[in-house]
Amino acid sequence: MDFSFTEEQDLFRRTVRQFAEKELLPKYAYWDKSEEFPWEISRKMGELGLTGLRVPERYGGVAADFVTCGIAAEECARGDFNCTYFVMMNLVTGNILSLYGDEELREEWLPRLARGEVTFAGAIT
Repeated sequence: MDFSFTEEQDLFRRTVRQFAEKELLPKYAYWDKSEEFPWEISRKMGELGLTGLRVPERYGGVAADFVTCGIAAEECARGDFNCTYFVMMNLVTGNILSLYGDEELREEWLPRLARGEVTFAGAIT
């Protein structure tokens, strides 16, 4: 069995790594100390497709496979672990809404999720 990334996945990995090094890493300590929510980064991540990984293309997402989602999370974490939650929470939510949400919910939330305009949170007790 071959566990290598595809050429597309490897290009994606390099692109996300460059983004993480340029956009996330330099501001990591600042965001952590200031407790600011970096909405501008969420939108930039949306432009790269990172916030719409499990959103179907018809709603503005990329409909990525789960290996690609893992690549995105790992590479973002290199720059700012906290910003990885933009990827993780949005891919979980995007997947759930895509599979189980009614059409009205999909049309309202999935495009905004894919663009990085909103993010969702979950509470576990």
